[in-house]
Amino acid sequence: MRTRIDAQWGRFGLAVFGWTDASLAGGTVKAIHVSELRTALGEAYTSAGFTPPTFSDEPLVAGTTVKVLHVHELRDAIELLEFPPSGGLVAL
Repeated sequence: MRTRIDAQWGRFGLAVFGWTDASLAGGTVKAIHVSELRTALGEAYTSAGFTPPTFSDEPLVAGTTVKVLHVHELRDAIELLEFPPSGGLVAL
């Protein structure tokens, strides 16, 4: 997801996002990872002139259990920015 969001950042003229835990050591998805993905994706939407998506359980704080729902929402929001519907996305 980071790679796909970084690609959208480049598409809309933003620099690569400064991920806190660049290595994703240990293979565990943490609340900070989901939070950063949401932030980076929201900034890409804004840069594209669209209303950023809203997500369940906002904000995620350290220690919050990451749910499959969080990952699905991010994936869907990324796909929507990559392949907007024929009617377009909601403008800011």
